[in-house]
Amino acid sequence: MDRYLKHLEDFQNADGTAPDRQLVASEQQRVVDAVNSMQTQASACARDAAKCTFTNFDSGAFTKPVLKPPAPDAPAGPLVTVPMWDTEEIANDGDTVTFATGDVFEPGAESIGLHLNVIRVPAVDRGDPGGIVLSQDPSAGSQVPRGTTVTIRVTIPDS
Repeated sequence: MDRYLKHLEDFQNADGTAPDRQLVASEQQRVVDAVNSMQTQASACARDAAKCTFTNFDSGAFTKPVLKPPAPDAPAGPLVTVPMWDTEEIANDGDTVTFATGDVFEPGAESIGLHLNVIRVPAVDRGDPGGIVLSQDPSAGSQVPRGTTVTIRVTIPDS
C-alpha cells in the first residue's frame, strides 16, 4: 500500500476513477494492523501451543487501487535509440563509425531489436559504390520501441 501512496498518480480505482489518498492510507493502516495482529498471535502460539488462535485474514477484503493502463499512444516495451547508419552494411551488421567527435560503435538494427526496410534508389554521384544511406525514418537519435521498422533509402551502385 505504501507504493500506492508514493505513486498514486499511476493508479486508479477498479471503476477507473482517481483513488482517494485518505482512503488508501486508511486501507494501508488496516493491513498494517492485521499483519501486527497475526505477528502477535504467532508469537503467542510459539510460546504456548494452547494459545494458537489466528485471526482470519482475507487480502481480498482490502480496497486497493489498480495500475492505470498505458495511454493509447504510449510506446510499448523498452525504447531504443535509432543509430545513425552510414551504409546498408552497417545498418545490417553494425560497425565502428568515425565522427568528428571520435569513434562510435553503431549497432546493426537486428541486434537492438529493430526491423530494417531497405529502399534502393539510383546513385546520384558517379563512382558511388552503392549501399550509402541517404535517409532513414525514424531519424537517427529517435527513441522508438523495440520491434519498430526503420526504413532506410540506400544508393544502388553507379554503373
